[in-house]
Amino acid sequence: MGTSDGTIIGMAKIFDSGSPASRWNLVIVSDGYRNTDMAQFAADANAIRDFIFTVPPFDRPEIIAGINIYRLDVTSTDSGADNPDCDGVNGGATTATTYFDSTFCSDGTTQRLLSGDSALVEATVAGLLPDWNQIQVLVNDPERGGAGGTIAWSSNQSSDWREVVLHEIGHSAFELADEYDYGGPDTFADGEPDEVNVTIQPDPALVKWKALVTAGSASPTRSNPSCASTDPGPSPVAAGVVGTFEGAKYSHCGAFRPVWTCMMRDTADPFCPVCTGKIVADLAPFAQPAPGGDVTLATPTVDFNDVPTGLTVNRAARFNVNSALPVTFQIITAPTPPFAQAIGTLVVAPPAGPAPWPGYVWLQFQAGATPGPVPSQQITIRCLETGEDFLVTLVANVIARPRVATQLVFDKSGSMLDLTDEGRTKEQVLRDAASVFADLLWDDNGIGINAYDHDPHPILDVAVAGAPGAGQGRDAAIGAIGAHVSNPAGMTAIGDGIELAAQKLTGAPGTWDNRAMLVMTDGIETADKGVADVADAITSEVYAIGLGTPEQIRPATLNALTSGTGGYLLMTGNLSTNDGFLLEKYYLQILAGVNNNDVVLDPEGRIAPGEVVRIPFDVTEQDVEITAIALGKPAHFFIMALETPAGDIVGFGDPALIARASPRVMHMRAGLPLLAGGKPAQAGRWTLLLALNPRGTGIKDNPGWSGASFTIPYSVSVTALSNLRMTPALHQSSLQPGATVTARAVLTEYGAIFRGSAAVRAELVRPDGTTALLPLPAVAGDPGVFQNTVVADQSGVWKFRFLASGMTSHEQPFMREALRTAAVWQGGDNPNGGGDPSGGGSGPGSGDGVNWGDLLECLFCGNVIDPRLAERLKSAGFNLDELCRCLKAAKRCGCKEDNRNDIIKKITALLR
Repeated sequence: MGTSDGTIIGMAKIFDSGSPASRWNLVIVSDGYRNTDMAQFAADANAIRDFIFTVPPFDRPEIIAGINIYRLDVTSTDSGADNPDCDGVNGGATTATTYFDSTFCSDGTTQRLLSGDSALVEATVAGLLPDWNQIQVLVNDPERGGAGGTIAWSSNQSSDWREVVLHEIGHSAFELADEYDYGGPDTFADGEPDEVNVTIQPDPALVKWKALVTAGSASPTRSNPSCASTDPGPSPVAAGVVGTFEGAKYSHCGAFRPVWTCMMRDTADPFCPVCTGKIVADLAPFAQPAPGGDVTLATPTVDFNDVPTGLTVNRAARFNVNSALPVTFQIITAPTPPFAQAIGTLVVAPPAGPAPWPGYVWLQFQAGATPGPVPSQQITIRCLETGEDFLVTLVANVIARPRVATQLVFDKSGSMLDLTDEGRTKEQVLRDAASVFADLLWDDNGIGINAYDHDPHPILDVAVAGAPGAGQGRDAAIGAIGAHVSNPAGMTAIGDGIELAAQKLTGAPGTWDNRAMLVMTDGIETADKGVADVADAITSEVYAIGLGTPEQIRPATLNALTSGTGGYLLMTGNLSTNDGFLLEKYYLQILAGVNNNDVVLDPEGRIAPGEVVRIPFDVTEQDVEITAIALGKPAHFFIMALETPAGDIVGFGDPALIARASPRVMHMRAGLPLLAGGKPAQAGRWTLLLALNPRGTGIKDNPGWSGASFTIPYSVSVTALSNLRMTPALHQSSLQPGATVTARAVLTEYGAIFRGSAAVRAELVRPDGTTALLPLPAVAGDPGVFQNTVVADQSGVWKFRFLASGMTSHEQPFMREALRTAAVWQGGDNPNGGGDPSGGGSGPGSGDGVNWGDLLECLFCGNVIDPRLAERLKSAGFNLDELCRCLKAAKRCGCKEDNRNDIIKKITALLR
């Protein structure tokens, strides 16, 4: 019986925690398994593996991470083990021809003692795995038995065979003694045992495990009442209490064990605290990472790619760590500006899931004002546990986040003093909304302002916004907006305002990546110049906001102007009590657009004292920067914070954010990933938290503050600088009621086709205030394009709120929003605008219900005037042919409004 009685098939690793050079390696070896039994051996080895990791302390992550388990397949000629008659027990006197000669009664006296040729086992394993730590021979036999020693032996078919395996490993691997009290002399007389879990010292205060004693001072905790038999109990203390209990090391008396019962006494029980401590201490060194593979650098290059100018971002050097214990990284060679350490030079990385887990050393990059690549740097990071140094290269590329010069163009005609249904004058609505725009500008953007009535009015040349309070363009703009007043006698020469804005943008000092004009008007053109007169001179993006109805604004010309420049027109319709933030929303959306940002979400509501409003939103790995905005009346009544996907909360004062507040708006802006509590936060579900600040200045002066019905309105917006973009658009078949409006949204990722999945819809608000939901299905054969149509059958402004949600190509949830408006009105397709002009503009000749241009054309270019009257007019100095030509061309004759008024007065006098 021996090497000629079977075959070594080979070794397989069935649990991998790392290199065998640094792990505790358990090898399970078969004996008494025939070639046809090897599938059973594989199942048995897997059962041992799975069972071990359910038994404390082997179930601890730091223990699991330090263990490798191997299976050594060895066939035998016969199944089972030798089973001779032994110690008066009839073993059947059977023999089995096996490779390692497994035998019950291997000591000649104890039938259950199962072992074999340990030297051959050790030599066989060492030839295949020199770094083995423990060998367990599993014998294919139904008889219960086992043995400890250098090699552990167990059979595989008793009801508790897996527990027996652990018991025998306790002997072999951890030098634990048997704690049962039979099989030896009744009293122990061999002196203090070497094993940690048995002693001849009865006093718990003096015993070698005294640090673990919890049983009190009784010495011993329990004496065996009869040294001729096992103590029948019961235990005087609760299960697991540590003391000194007589009966151990095969003797009824004279030897003591730590607890009433333990795995080393009865395989049905867990390991006691003393045995557990020995196991943990022996395995602890294997949980630590070792040099040469337990800590590896996953990112030899940290790439700060495509960072917009002026933005500070964080990136990490990532390590893969095979350890159940924390590791410590130290930056030995530190980066220099524009690179920096994000969190100190010493970074403790705790385990983050099963090994191998990722460890991060966070680094920072501050993008300058000049686009292009940045000279690379190399830093050294050391893992203190392994002593290894890792070289990490830092590279960066700065892209131009568009430095945008924006010229605000304000209508200051007399009708801006009209009161809206919402409760403020149009002038006040403009001031409030424009101040929010100025508050939220990026510091490196530019802002200028001009106005118009029947003439252009310069107010503020374009200047860099700068930080609030720095005395730069932002501060000047906020002051100018607050001082803006309308002209009660002013009329509306929109072209004059646009022309001056174009001149200001063209001559704006400094370098700008983009120039944009934001024109606001509340009425039709009632004075020169008109929009058509200056359209050819426009070279910037033009956005327009119409404060009023289509009949008042007649948006055809503005629509044509804005869409031709890459901008768009938004219209308010009649402002009602439900539209308290509408103009601000329009300004914010336009601001996001000119800065290549997308709106993630844009809800509004009301908040009560003591309430915390939670507004969730999704961020993807494609988002580079987020800005969370809260509008209020006033905003400084609010407390505002962000909750990351991991549950960390960041708010005003956190160095990871740029957080600012003004009377109308609070906002927090952060580059991604944001470091919150030392942890990175980027992709996942974020939450904007909003509450009322009871200490806010003046808030308790509001009537009803303590009442249950007291609330304050808010509007929240989250925008993202992102590589995931949604571009919405509306296209109309006409401007008349009954027109078909096509709503279209295009999603892109990294400037290319959208490869994810999305549901896109538009929430409609009709002119009469009713609502509808318009699904936008994907366009077949056109990835990322979603489209549908609706018939605009009511005169007025149709408001579309585009909503997109879904999963990116990287399976991350996202959401996007955008506002657009369409307008139809009776006579909308008439070149002269049609409809009722009342309410647009002010001063002589406007706002009084008479469209003088249409009336004059009707009088002088039709059949109303008799030739005799025409002669009288000519004799009075009027060139009717030239006047008619001008009217037909919708040119206003190149005259100023006061001249036209003189013409009207003279005609009226002649007709009398």
